[in-house]
Amino acid sequence: MVKYYFFTSQKDINAERFNAALVSSYKNIFSITFFDGRSGYVLSDEHLYDYLESLIPVIMSDTDNSYQFLMSHDDSQVSRTAMKKMTKSRGVHLSTMADILLNLALENDFELISLAKRQYAAISRPLMVTAEMFISCGLNASLAAKKLYVHRNTFAYRLNQFIEATNLDIRDFHNALFFNIFTKLISNSRIQ
Repeated sequence: MVKYYFFTSQKDINAERFNAALVSSYKNIFSITFFDGRSGYVLSDEHLYDYLESLIPVIMSDTDNSYQFLMSHDDSQVSRTAMKKMTKSRGVHLSTMADILLNLALENDFELISLAKRQYAAISRPLMVTAEMFISCGLNASLAAKKLYVHRNTFAYRLNQFIEATNLDIRDFHNALFFNIFTKLISNSRIQ
């Protein structure tokens, strides 16, 4: 599964050193894209997240710079806004969309939730119910199908439709956690 690892730095990044440090540290780097001299994203697999905690100090040492990384499922306005919001958190070097969403909500900052709500507004209610049930059943598709009183194949079809429509593969733990926190927060009437 492809993941976006947004990165940002307080000072200009030496792209050549940054790229070399990443590629030499982890073999499954698909591409590195810079937005400007201080930010961009790394396209890699979902396993990079597990290695980043120990890689970040190495990359920081190799490049003489400090970084923050945010793992996301896509390159969207929601993800880019989350990265901007994360940069305000001192001492956080690695985070996920779910972590940022929850932390912002705890600080009564609902901008990211509102953006995500608009992003998912076009998704039909049956697909949302399918996704919510899948998560509430612990990512167990058979149990979710049973609870929705639909055939397992029908459930799989709807789940795939949800994933295709949202670009959010909730079969992945981090994506499921993000979506679960999002659905819980939008049920709060204070969020527009």
